Amino acid sequence: MSTRGALTSAFAAQDPAHARLVNAVAVTAGMLLSALFGQFVIHTFHAETGLLAMAIFLSVQAGGMVKDATARGRLLTTALLIPTLVAAVAVAAFLSTHGPLVIVGFILIAGAAIWFRRFGARAAAIGSLGFMGYFFTLFMRPSADELPAFALVAVGAAAAQTVVRTALLIKRPRRELEVLLRELRMGSAVAVHVSGGSGPGRGVDANTRALRSALQRLDHVGRAITSWQRQFQTDRHVDVDDQTLAQWVLDARVDTEEACAERARQGKEPAPGSAVLDLRARGEGALEVILDDRAAPHRVQAARDVAVDLIAQCQTSIVDVETYLLARCALSHARLRGIDIARGRHRTPVRPPVGAEHPGTVEHPMAADSPRPATPKAAPATPPRPKMRWTAWRSWEPTTRMAVQAMIAAALAAGVGEVISASRWYWAVMTAFVIFLGATTRSGIFTRAYRRVAGTIIGIGIGVGAVTLVAGDTSLLVAIAVIAVFGMLYFGPLNYLYASVFITTMLVSLYRMLGVLDGSLLELRLVETLSGALIGVLCAYLILSTNSRSVLLGKGDAYFETLEHLLRAVREEHVTDRAELMATLQKVEDAQTDLAQAVASMSAALAIGGPGGSHLQTDEVRLTGIATRGAARFAQARIRALEEPSRGTAVDDAVDVVVAEIAPAAQAMRAVLGDDVEPGAVPMDPPSADRRSDASPVIDYLHDLPSGSPASRDAVFALARIDWALRRIVGRASGLRARRSRGRRAADAGVAVD
Repeated sequence: MSTRGALTSAFAAQDPAHARLVNAVAVTAGMLLSALFGQFVIHTFHAETGLLAMAIFLSVQAGGMVKDATARGRLLTTALLIPTLVAAVAVAAFLSTHGPLVIVGFILIAGAAIWFRRFGARAAAIGSLGFMGYFFTLFMRPSADELPAFALVAVGAAAAQTVVRTALLIKRPRRELEVLLRELRMGSAVAVHVSGGSGPGRGVDANTRALRSALQRLDHVGRAITSWQRQFQTDRHVDVDDQTLAQWVLDARVDTEEACAERARQGKEPAPGSAVLDLRARGEGALEVILDDRAAPHRVQAARDVAVDLIAQCQTSIVDVETYLLARCALSHARLRGIDIARGRHRTPVRPPVGAEHPGTVEHPMAADSPRPATPKAAPATPPRPKMRWTAWRSWEPTTRMAVQAMIAAALAAGVGEVISASRWYWAVMTAFVIFLGATTRSGIFTRAYRRVAGTIIGIGIGVGAVTLVAGDTSLLVAIAVIAVFGMLYFGPLNYLYASVFITTMLVSLYRMLGVLDGSLLELRLVETLSGALIGVLCAYLILSTNSRSVLLGKGDAYFETLEHLLRAVREEHVTDRAELMATLQKVEDAQTDLAQAVASMSAALAIGGPGGSHLQTDEVRLTGIATRGAARFAQARIRALEEPSRGTAVDDAVDVVVAEIAPAAQAMRAVLGDDVEPGAVPMDPPSADRRSDASPVIDYLHDLPSGSPASRDAVFALARIDWALRRIVGRASGLRARRSRGRRAADAGVAVD
């Protein structure tokens, strides 16, 4: 790949974030409309200029809090925010004349906003914006004469976002799919390019991280295509049916990953002039052409023919796994590229049956007389944890407990914030409230609080630097604010730290425009934020607190249960068609995503919680991702195996070996998550030699497969990958437990352990 092509692909392939990009542009546009309307209201009613800041904040919140799954759902939720704001402003204005009642209402609405999350995304958005409307009314205290202008600005903030959401209903499904398939090709090109070598100035570790990131982007694009298929009827827009498109995308993802993994594993190339080197060069060239959107159709067809020829040569004369996988990857993408997006399936014949363009598989070099391992006995099930002493509030829903915590935190933050600054107390309250949004555990709240404070510190530095550079130019300050809003919406969903950085940068820009920016104000912002975060965390940990580990344990158990269900369903032939198999695989991928997101949301708490946190972050979740990719390849192979006359029993035996590893791996994951062995539990066995090695004994089942069963061979390779990942989890957890045990013994003896 040329340097220009690599750079172009790297930037273009970043969009598994296409949905975030669209949302960020839409909400930013709505914010600009709200700001223009707010300026009009200020000019017409001669209202105070502070309403402009409220118009911007409420509009950003009205757009950013809407999380419905469909465009129509998001439009309806945004429209419902208009009466929500009217009601919140009216209630706050009425109670403001009744002394203590306004504070009681403030505390109650904070709790209600958190409690409403139990009813779904729409209720969560309505509750959160209701709190914001009540809060701004309480903070700005509009008089009876100012109330109409204030209400108009608040309504305009939500109405502007509704207008933008209406425009987004104009869908172009065929164009969307075309973009997603192009992103899949571009992302694959980046992954293949990265896997070919470390490149100048890059070490092996950096290259491994880059390849891992590229493959993760492919996973995201695959999920985006799945989301597209859920919204639209596939065969109305393309010339293949729903299941065929889903499987072809899976084939492209799996084949690309296999080719990249083999290229990265091989390391150095064969000697110059060798036949193997020539074959690899032809495979790389064919794949590069097919992944290049600018390639002419005749060149794509010629590259496809080269790939077919290379597969035939690898099967008959020269055994070279990398060449075979490159050619296989090229065929997968060529098949996707041949889809006619301009016409629906009812206008054109269906494509060739699945597997028709994947002739055979290559023999993997291995010892011919390797002994086949005996099928291990299933490990004992994870023992149930003893029940905790019953307490009424422990049976509450998490949102109910957090609602009580949020109410107390808001009340305390209001008091502490008032003591720190009578004019800026709302910063503490806002921080105490928002750290409860999006979190479901006390560790998640701690992590959001940490990111809020860290983001504020970083944002102050960036904001001060930016406004200093523009030297007070109003148009440039507005540009900084707009860029900050866009950055908050685009990068914020990835990490709350980014959202805090950009929102603070925007605040610095706004205060510079208002002419009130100084060092004491920024110091006050930091102190109030820190106070609100500290109060929120203390309330989460000291009031109606429950351990967050149970959530992580549940996510881990759910993942291993879905993985085992997939393997057993195939083994026992409960899954007999590709639609059902793809649906089962989707459950495995969703469970792994839930586990990864749960860990990410608690990362700060896990990092200071002992060695288990760091190990969990760096390896264990990654290993479940490897197992999930192995499951995807296994599903791909089993779909193709439906065409084979006989698959033999070796695949079933290999499945038994992997299934037997799931219980120890689930127990090991519990150990990593901090779930120490309870009294009476079966202790975890130390890792055996085969669990510590890079090889999986499952691979030896290849010897028992009948000839002419390429899909079954692919299934065994996939099972070997799952087995390797599970054994690594068990081995690492055993080492972690040993270190914990040594630490406890040393602590009992009064000896410090490094």
